[in-house]
Amino acid sequence: MVIWQDPVATDNSDSSPTVICDPPSETRFPIGQTLVTCTAFDGYGNSDSCSFNVFVHDIRDCFDLVSNGDYPSGIYTITPTDGLSFQVYCDMSTENAGWTVFQRRFDGSVNFYRGWNDYENGFGDVGGEYWAGLKLLHLLTSSGNHSILRVELEAFDGDKSYAEYEAFAVSDSSSNYVLSFGSYSGTAGDSLNGHNNMAFSTYDRDHDSYSSLNCAENFEGAWWYFSCHNSNLNGRYLGPTGTSGSGMRWVSFKFHQSLKTTKMKVRRVQ
Repeated sequence: MVIWQDPVATDNSDSSPTVICDPPSETRFPIGQTLVTCTAFDGYGNSDSCSFNVFVHDIRDCFDLVSNGDYPSGIYTITPTDGLSFQVYCDMSTENAGWTVFQRRFDGSVNFYRGWNDYENGFGDVGGEYWAGLKLLHLLTSSGNHSILRVELEAFDGDKSYAEYEAFAVSDSSSNYVLSFGSYSGTAGDSLNGHNNMAFSTYDRDHDSYSSLNCAENFEGAWWYFSCHNSNLNGRYLGPTGTSGSGMRWVSFKFHQSLKTTKMKVRRVQ
């Protein structure tokens, strides 16, 4: 939201001219440049106008929306570094607001058993099920600002839970997007335990620590596998009866049961 003090108009009469600006102050302006025109009316049928530009800079992530005004949850374009823009879903209603959602699953409509290129660049529908991409994850967590990871889970019996991790970061492509994080808090249990400091793996790019097995291929997912996993949130969407290790699993929450919905999101700490 952009706020300014409306221009003050004066004349030689005893009247107090009225000033109307279009768009008005306290407008939620779009990213980019907007022309504002202010018109003064003196009460005698006379008027005069002036114009100026309001420029709203690109937002680096969803957290930037918090300081710019009361923005609702929805799809926004973010620019975490010059020349690279991405469409993401911003969660502005969860505690503290400003969460950039990078993984969301809820109905199995998008196939998550994909290769390295798709996971690096992202896939799916930002308004539905999607993975935002490892490139974006690295950019969001490598700016030198502390980041929090939040994982939200729902089982088919209606139970919901979450996990949060301090100091969340994903390295760049040269090290195969290594995951790192600090302390855990939440209600879901720590099923990223074991995955810390592991590179990302897909069925066509095996970086796990299991020398005789490709974990991504064996468990039909893509993740920061070790040998092999305590969580597999990019595994198969198996529905309410699914109990396979290839499903969407968070072992400390519902053990082998495949989950109904998952969300993974990151928030920069100011």
